[in-house]
Amino acid sequence: MTGRDTVVVVGLGRFGTAVALGLARRGADVLAIDIAEDVVQRLADELPQVVCADGTDLVVLKQLGVDNAAHAIVAFSSRLEDSMLCTLALAEPHVPQIWAAASSPAHSALLQRLGAHRIVQPSHDAGLQTAQHAGGRRRWQIRYSSTGLSAAATSIAPQIAATLAGTGLPAGAITAVKDGSTIRPWRPGDALPRHGTILIAGPDGLAQPLVNGGKQ
Repeated sequence: MTGRDTVVVVGLGRFGTAVALGLARRGADVLAIDIAEDVVQRLADELPQVVCADGTDLVVLKQLGVDNAAHAIVAFSSRLEDSMLCTLALAEPHVPQIWAAASSPAHSALLQRLGAHRIVQPSHDAGLQTAQHAGGRRRWQIRYSSTGLSAAATSIAPQIAATLAGTGLPAGAITAVKDGSTIRPWRPGDALPRHGTILIAGPDGLAQPLVNGGKQ
């Protein structure tokens, strides 16, 4: 039922359904799983493989061939215990890439310890994207490390390291910090990890205090 190119989506709420349908429409081999029979029946004509099963049960997942899949997505976060069990069940057969939805930073940390490779916070991430695009605002993702910062091919002032205080950016311009696979809101005065990505939103030219030469 699955192969090395299969993407498994567990949980077909609004977020999971959007992910599964989006992948299927792009030609991906999708195996969608949900425990609710009415949900499965509703999506039977729209997804190539949709199964009514318990996505927290390792035995069931192995019977479905999930251990052969390349990628799995735990697409629900409202039931903390079930999302943890599902993540653990997917990690047991060493699925190469496990993405998991989380409802809070603490939930994110737990899922990562259980084997999730990347964390998604659907409502939070959607809110950030909306804020960054609202009113024609431009968005920058600026990667930084303890040795300096870089944005695309543009050099960034290397003296900026552990904090962004004093850069001349308005406090509200820095919307979030991405540390590994986790995105969290950033507030003025917050410490930064030694390596990561800052997300900046605002009008053209806003990021220029960080840029030495060139135009982004």
